[in-house]
Amino acid sequence: MFIERRLNKPNNTVELWRCEWEHPGTSGAKKIYLQKLGDEQQLVPDSVDPLAETQAICWSYGRTLGNIAVYSPSLLGRFPEKAGADAQLPCDFVHAGKFRHGAERWWCRTHQTHWGTMADQESFDRLGEVSCANHTQAMNYVVSPFTVNLNEHAEVGVWCSMPAALSTEAVNKRAPKIHVHVRPVAGGKKIVDRRSRCFTATSLNCLAVTTSHE
Repeated sequence: MFIERRLNKPNNTVELWRCEWEHPGTSGAKKIYLQKLGDEQQLVPDSVDPLAETQAICWSYGRTLGNIAVYSPSLLGRFPEKAGADAQLPCDFVHAGKFRHGAERWWCRTHQTHWGTMADQESFDRLGEVSCANHTQAMNYVVSPFTVNLNEHAEVGVWCSMPAALSTEAVNKRAPKIHVHVRPVAGGKKIVDRRSRCFTATSLNCLAVTTSHE
């Protein structure tokens, strides 16, 4: 399920529709417009609050292409709490080839949707800003996520933590989390044994981000 712009040519308005793919993953996949959500309106900016610079990991619901998490030092977002599902992030576009009729097509890595349709162009002419149809989508986020440098430890174990399938006691339902074990010496005592909603692992040449959907 995703949001798509649709141009209403008779009155030249841009509509927002809830869509899904019929036969997804095939060459004959067809976009189906399920429900009109309304006409696109100019965003009203929030009141200005004091800003503080910090690091955060964000990710969206639904489909993803490439890394699930949005992790970029060049993107500035709005994060009301230490963690939540209501962050607002700007679009981050990369070129994604062309549409069948030859028009340039772009992909928003933040909100996971294409840009470049006639409705997108009309929205740009009216609002004066290049933004994808999902630009108002609320994002999951964790501010200052738990991070482990792989080069500083002998053993690091990361796996999905879920409630027990069978137990002699009542099993409390909860969302999956990320469980992390860290040992400074191979086979030695654990210095980290914890569950987190979000976890980042850094090394000399890479950054790996693991998140759990709730």
